[in-house]
Amino acid sequence: LLLAQAMVQSMLMRERRREFYVWFTVGASRTKVTHITLSEALLTHLTGALIGILIGILLITAFGNKYLPGTGISRSISIFQAFLAIGLTVLTACLSTLLAIRNTIRDLNGQMLLSL
Repeated sequence: LLLAQAMVQSMLMRERRREFYVWFTVGASRTKVTHITLSEALLTHLTGALIGILIGILLITAFGNKYLPGTGISRSISIFQAFLAIGLTVLTACLSTLLAIRNTIRDLNGQMLLSL
């Protein structure tokens, strides 16, 4: 799933090339564009990870061992796994976003937008 997340992030960044053209046209620096895009990715993926964890907690609470055998693990292990999932999701999102931004800006370097 982490590899799929990184691939999707790269594909989404290619779709935002025109947005980068606009940012650079109005005078934004590479650092500013990277900061804004990375902040968006962090917020989006952190929110998604938290919602996923909450849905998981609700499902396990609602159905318990009846439909999910083997969920009788300790609360401390569950909390650790939740934080690990959130951390891996956010880390992968940030790293893949940085890589995708770098590749997109490098590809745009010296090119001009002909039509919007």
